[in-house]
Amino acid sequence: MEPTTNTDCAHPSLSAARSDAAHNLLLVCSDPDWSRAVHHAATAGTVQNCDARAALVRLARTVPGYSHLLLQDRCDDGLFDALFQLSSEAAGSETEMLLLGGSDLRQPPLNVIRTASSRSVQEALMVGPRQRGAPGVELNLAELREALDHGMISARYQPIVRITDRQPVALEVLARLDHPVQGTVLPDRFIPQIEDGGLAARLTEIVVARAFADIVSAG
Repeated sequence: MEPTTNTDCAHPSLSAARSDAAHNLLLVCSDPDWSRAVHHAATAGTVQNCDARAALVRLARTVPGYSHLLLQDRCDDGLFDALFQLSSEAAGSETEMLLLGGSDLRQPPLNVIRTASSRSVQEALMVGPRQRGAPGVELNLAELREALDHGMISARYQPIVRITDRQPVALEVLARLDHPVQGTVLPDRFIPQIEDGGLAARLTEIVVARAFADIVSAG
């Protein structure tokens, strides 16, 4: 890990931007350097620390909303996919996930903060969310058949939360198409075409098989 540095005083434009931006941050980390950097960066907002499971429950609530989930690499307790779904795509969430440390080669792609400094964190908070599944060239039926036959369909998991006590009780399985050129393709760009082409049953078989395989591998 690179040493923590604080250069905010030498960066007046950054300090001015901070005064205008109030962020409600949800922080999941175990490293005191990262925790200190995040708290120092959020002088105009709030930071709530919790573990991954508590973050899952908080993100499932409608209020309060969080502008960002800051997740330290390897602190997800096996809940990475569920946290990603709730912090980006699920139910029109406006929360943006930022990964503290680690690699940006994950699938799906994430914005990564590599240095545990308040300046690095603040700069990341000022950047808009990375686009995922942006509109691109429509996939034709032949391409969709190839995706189904060559393992391009992956599963994402969205927690279903019990209203009475806000506890996660089940997971909804969501299909994604991992295209070699267009990246992760969201359902609204390929599900209608699959249904129109008579491939819905095949897609269902693939997603169900993937979900059961993930359950087995998770032990």
